[in-house]
Amino acid sequence: MKVIAPVLVPAALAGAMLLAAWGPWARAAPERRGWGGVLALMFAFASGYIALVGAPEFPPVGARETLFWAVAFSALLAGAEWIWGINAAVSLTVRFLASALIVWFVFASLRKNSWSGREAAFWVGGIAAVTASLAQLVDRAAQRDPGPWLPATLWLICSVAAVAMFLGSTALMAQLCGALAAAFGAAGVLAIWKRDLSLARGGITVFITAYAGLLWQAHFYAELPLQSVQMLCLAPLAVVVVPIYSAQPLTPWKRWVIQLSIASVPLILALAIAYRTYRQNQSADEYVY
Repeated sequence: MKVIAPVLVPAALAGAMLLAAWGPWARAAPERRGWGGVLALMFAFASGYIALVGAPEFPPVGARETLFWAVAFSALLAGAEWIWGINAAVSLTVRFLASALIVWFVFASLRKNSWSGREAAFWVGGIAAVTASLAQLVDRAAQRDPGPWLPATLWLICSVAAVAMFLGSTALMAQLCGALAAAFGAAGVLAIWKRDLSLARGGITVFITAYAGLLWQAHFYAELPLQSVQMLCLAPLAVVVVPIYSAQPLTPWKRWVIQLSIASVPLILALAIAYRTYRQNQSADEYVY
């Protein structure tokens, strides 16, 4: 049950939220249904967390609990994005400032005990810039590409990231990433029936916050190599570059095949690097004993 609940419960809750927003009873225009994606990703992550760890304390006492509340904060930010429909420049600025604030608190122990002032500025600014840029670009891709194809690609990315995190000696982060994958699995299945279903305008913001937070925690607090983190941050860009660089309009399934082909390169590299590091650590442990 400890293994099944963090997958089935997030999938069920995400599916229920998306069904509520995109079911046949929904009358709002597609661009006004972003709340479904926000709640789907937030409930998936929260239910997975609670099933694995229990209810988080507030105020948080460690990086793990801080990430939970950071994702909740991103859901509020995504809700504002959905309600007011702010323009691209303002959206990117707000995402960067919010991401910097989140990184500042999530990695507070490293700021205080490990990083110099210059290192803190580098990591906080760098991670915030990557997170905000990813959220902005992937959200635009989700607006252009409704239906099951984008959730299917993100499901694969989260699934591979979970395996890489497991190899990086952090089963908890791997299972939380699996909860995100479960949400995208539910979204993909529902989108086969409801072809205009989209996770844009809110849902992607919550996803990128949780995904980036898990990756960087798996690096700084466990053994996921930096190169694997970089590759896994590049992988979601596959959903961005295909519509931009295709010479002519592509059918959805052809676009999806190209997306998977592009995403598979950093995903395979991330797994290979994580596995190599895992084997090196295993060999070192055997040598010690």
